[in-house]
This record gives sequence, structure tokens and C-alpha cells, in this order.
Amino acid sequence: MSSYLKHMELPPLTAVNEALLENIFVMFVCILNQIPVFVVGKPGNSKSLALRVINANLRGSDSPNSLWQKYPRIYVISYQGSEVSTSEGVTKVFEKANRYRESVAGTEAQVLVHFDEIGLAEASPNNPLKVLHAFLEPGYPKDRPDYAVVGLSNYPLDAAKMNRGITLVRPPPPKEDLEKTLKAICSGPDSKIKMEQELQKSLALAYCRYYQNQPVPDFHGLRDFYSLNKTLAKNWPSEPGQQQAVLFRAVCRNFGGL
Repeated sequence: MSSYLKHMELPPLTAVNEALLENIFVMFVCILNQIPVFVVGKPGNSKSLALRVINANLRGSDSPNSLWQKYPRIYVISYQGSEVSTSEGVTKVFEKANRYRESVAGTEAQVLVHFDEIGLAEASPNNPLKVLHAFLEPGYPKDRPDYAVVGLSNYPLDAAKMNRGITLVRPPPPKEDLEKTLKAICSGPDSKIKMEQELQKSLALAYCRYYQNQPVPDFHGLRDFYSLNKTLAKNWPSEPGQQQAVLFRAVCRNFGGL
């Protein structure tokens, strides 16, 4: 998938790590084949980023790269799950997807239902996901929906829903993957200066230790770590005497609040 990703336009300071590659690969295959997919992982595991990259590059004949012009345009219909979601709201989203697919414009596009924070909807007392089974499994003679479905969640869903599609669970990245991510961010074209490799390893190790022992579990996470790295990449000074002050301010900015 890394060779395909070279033909995709990515946001600035995006690290092509294992999580992003795997998320894009699984979503890409499932979307084009209209197989429901659920991507589960803590915030910062590049779930939303992967979907945004696919949507930005698969634009049909308007795609920025000639490779993706061979594929259909992705038309995304999003639904934000929450603890107040209702089955009526979920039903309306899938009905909207059906109406667009049956329209003239829908014949030239791949319709995608993006269900964000589907884990929060499952926790709703209204039980809004009870209608989901019929949309994921339309029944004989069809073996899959007429549209693609991508559900993103921070928490695993119950087996009855995850068994009706492909489920990708992203565990917390190991220290080695964090080092690769930090190296990619600091070596990117938008980075102000190349950071020392030993400092990169020290930051990855410090985050791993802090994450496992922080007073409030999951108060800080990968997004804070990535934001710290991007702050350093943009502001890292060439003078050694100023580096400690820049590092201190970046850590306080991104890991404060407790």
C-alpha cells in the first residue's frame, strides 16, 4: 500500500506510519467492494485521517493523480453518532444514501455512509443501532449493501454488529512505531529543522511511560503526542541554548490541563 500512497496527496506534516497505511488499505478495499468495515482504535490512530485522505484523492475524473482517475468518485454521507442518537436518524442517513445512488449523479459515484463515533451511538439508551443489521445485510439475493459503509469508533462494538462486516482493531502503537512517526514528522518538507535522533527516541520513550502511568487514564493520548511533535518540527531552534526552552513550552502546551 505504501507504493499506492505515493500517488496520494497528504496533509502537511503527515507521518506515513503503520496505522495510517493499514487503515487506508482496509478502507480502500472495503469501500470499492461495498463491504461494511468498522475501524476501532483510540483517538490518534489515524482513523478519520485515513478516510479523509481517500475522500480527497478518489475524485473520479477530477482526481489530482491519473491513477485514481480510473476509480469512481467517492460521495460521502456522514452521520455523527452520539449518546442521543435515534434509530430514526440512522434510518434517514441510509435512505439518503439510497436516494443518491438511484439518482443520475449516483450512477457515476461510489456512495459511502460514514458513521463517525458509532461506539457512542451504541451506548445510547435509545438503542439506535437496532436498525443497522438490515442495512448491512440486505438479504438474498444480495450479499452486501448497494453502498459502502465505514464505521469509526474508539470502543469495540458488540459481536452482532462487527460480524456483519470487516473489523479492524488498532492497538496502541509500540515505541518503535512512535519513533518512526516522530522521524517522519521532523523530516518532512514543512519541518523547520531536523531534530536529533536521540531526542526523538527519548520523546517516544517518555510518552510511552507517561501514557501508561498518567493520573487520569487516556486524559492525554496520541493526538497530544503528534501535536507536540509538529510544534517542535515547526519551531525547533538551531541554537542549542534555546532548545530546552522550546521543548518545555511545547510540552506544557500539549500536555497541560491536569
